[in-house]
Amino acid sequence: MSETLNSSEATAPATTKVPVEISNVRPAPGQIALKAPRRAKPPKHIADFDMAGRREFLKELGYQSFRASQLSKHYFERLVTDPAEMTDLPAKDREQMVAQAMPQLLTPVRTLEADGGDTLKVVHRLFDGALIESVIMRYDNRVTMCISSQAGCGMNCPFCATGQQGLTRNLSTAEIVEQVVAGARYLKQMKGLEEAEGGSEDTRPLRVSNIVFMGMGEALANYKATMGAVHRLIDPFAPRASVFLLVV
Repeated sequence: MSETLNSSEATAPATTKVPVEISNVRPAPGQIALKAPRRAKPPKHIADFDMAGRREFLKELGYQSFRASQLSKHYFERLVTDPAEMTDLPAKDREQMVAQAMPQLLTPVRTLEADGGDTLKVVHRLFDGALIESVIMRYDNRVTMCISSQAGCGMNCPFCATGQQGLTRNLSTAEIVEQVVAGARYLKQMKGLEEAEGGSEDTRPLRVSNIVFMGMGEALANYKATMGAVHRLIDPFAPRASVFLLVV
């Protein structure tokens, strides 16, 4: 794989105050960790909730509940994060509303490319300094994303490098969802999106069509957040995709 390093690799994101402790000690053979260590929780994000929950979340933040629909459209459909592009929001509240309801959850720090750029592995840093990976794989008739559900893994499979690292923590629903949305943003920036949406069958796809939970972690060991992410990704606002829970 060829490697592209982003400038953010050298420095932690501004939201990282106390880096998470990642042990260098491998778990003992056969030792399985089903319960994740207690860690500081990531900030709440609209992707943590269904639409009813988003309305309540916006009300708790001091905004009118209908703003949840507007923010959902920007996040899931338009795939934008810049408040300046959200012109249906009040100008005086726009930046603060977006910062509170859609805080940055992932910071890309490294990208590895293969297959002429059709396969991309992205390393993300979370708010507490933990690292996860996701992979975008473009084929002739689909785009598959492989995403993580945990930072590290507690299953301790001897053939798996992640399993030998041990379990750092579970991801939140929004941290799982954001991997897919970030991948969709990347695909949207690629040339030929209009053709992919309405062109011939042989047009290279430029939207996420399939999602597999085969990145870092055991998805069913983080059941609540994983199923929350599945529901977020198949609801009407989300990027349309087939979701597969694949368990080794």
